[in-house]
Amino acid sequence: MLSELVDVVICWIVDTGLINEPQIQVMNHACINLLKEGGVTIPYSFTSQVELLSMDYSCNNFNFKLFSVENEYMKERIKPISNKVIYHRVLFTKDNCIDVNAYLEIPVEKDGKLNAIRISSYSNLTEDIILNPTEFTLRPYIIPLEKNYEVEKNQKVTLNISYKLGKGWRYFSSNIEVS
Repeated sequence: MLSELVDVVICWIVDTGLINEPQIQVMNHACINLLKEGGVTIPYSFTSQVELLSMDYSCNNFNFKLFSVENEYMKERIKPISNKVIYHRVLFTKDNCIDVNAYLEIPVEKDGKLNAIRISSYSNLTEDIILNPTEFTLRPYIIPLEKNYEVEKNQKVTLNISYKLGKGWRYFSSNIEVS
């Protein structure tokens, strides 16, 4: 145990969406028990966003509709059909709830076959310095949908994303409705 409270807490155990790593649990403990009032955390905040995709899953005449972490090979196979929509944000200087339950209405920007969602994240290391995804950290997740939807520009898609931060994919669920 520390003999006095600290001015700065640094902790980087993040992953995309804060789904698998216990960053929130560690930072909640640190902010409540270790950080002086008015103290600083690095990172400062974390933002998760989602977008609708038309994903080409074909490979050598087979379709592999699998969950994946985005890589360079996949980029040419991904066609976003909506803009990114923020669904969750945390400030690490606060005590944060681990439950994520977002209901989003996402407008379709391009006609296409909606068959996946992409979850991506970025972190503000400070209020002014942003760390976007790189090849080595915060790589986006591609999550296939159970069925395909033919959608048109300006159509609305309702998406519910829920999970417990830092508890893994077993708590993750998403539901989609196309109107």
